[in-house]
Amino acid sequence: TRLKSFAKEDLFLKQFEGETVVPSNALRTATAMYHRGYLITDTRDSNQINVWDISDITDWKRVKYYPSQRPFHVFFFTEDELYFNATGTNGWRDFSEPEVAIPTTNDWPGTAGLGGKNRDWITPPYAYLGQNGYASDNVSAPILDLRTEPPTVLSSINYLEVYGQELQPIVVGNLMLACSSFDGNGIVATYDVSAPSNPIFLDEISGFGHGYEPAVYEHYVVMASNNGPFPDHAAFIDFSDPTDLKLTANITGINGNQPRYIQFKDEYMFVGHDQYDLTDVSNPVRVQRYRFADDEYHIVLGNILITFGDVGDATVYSIDANPDTTGPTVAYHLPQNGETGLSPKSRIGVVIHEYLDYTTVNDSTYFVRNANTGNLVPGYIVSSDKDV
Repeated sequence: TRLKSFAKEDLFLKQFEGETVVPSNALRTATAMYHRGYLITDTRDSNQINVWDISDITDWKRVKYYPSQRPFHVFFFTEDELYFNATGTNGWRDFSEPEVAIPTTNDWPGTAGLGGKNRDWITPPYAYLGQNGYASDNVSAPILDLRTEPPTVLSSINYLEVYGQELQPIVVGNLMLACSSFDGNGIVATYDVSAPSNPIFLDEISGFGHGYEPAVYEHYVVMASNNGPFPDHAAFIDFSDPTDLKLTANITGINGNQPRYIQFKDEYMFVGHDQYDLTDVSNPVRVQRYRFADDEYHIVLGNILITFGDVGDATVYSIDANPDTTGPTVAYHLPQNGETGLSPKSRIGVVIHEYLDYTTVNDSTYFVRNANTGNLVPGYIVSSDKDV
């Protein structure tokens, strides 16, 4: 059920003091998140982070905005600190009080100056940089240690030279999925990054179309795009055995102007104007088409779907008449139960297809214990908008 449609005049024109005409693409929403009761969005080219009171979901009120560099879709949370993947800036802000959020460098000074057109994967203490086809800043894509400023280069892979396409990373535990995100027939390559200074190639697969902004569903990397040799498609690549990647499904005919941004909620995928049931990943079933949906970016909050367009518009839907009472569950994790012989530098990746309250993702709810001594092992906890 469509609850409300917002035109750019309803939301964004009032951001620009003294201006009455705003270039439409300057209002494009590149990222959206929800934290401490507020909706937080950024706007492309207008270089702003906006904080909205959506206690009345049909009457948003902008309570604050912050200047920012040009954003590039991906964000990461460490409890109350939010990192925006933005051009040429330290994108961390402390959002413990969203109406007075302040920049912070936290424990990772090496993030200063990161960002650009690479959609880097920032999971401190490491950053995994990519090349995503928009004249990327990186000729080679390094893995960096962010505890120093400037960051320490641990290793580097020139994806363009190796694969003939520019790739961007998603990291789940010790596994890095390098995915083609801009033109081409589509490539996913897997690397063991348990030792970030020595990434080990595991496998590659190609021929299914690129994914403009790759995402993870359970043990699948999902590649969706509106153009290229497979327009309006979403391909599911099984990485449960990262040394033997398999194409499980490649659906076509996704509706929308730009069906290339994906979000998941439980067993459902939202992309373009469409909602798919992924109970059987080998046969995704479209269960709903949101006729008035915007398809630039989606966020699912319980039984509410918010979709954003590229000209400052947004639409709110109720996707279920009943409240969402299904709690978060772990859809996939690496390492798997019982694995041995792991590097002492290992990271643990958990995939949860639910928008989480990031203030509850901390060392009291996620922890690693030494099996011999019972002592807790110190570490960092980072959440991404890709459900990892």
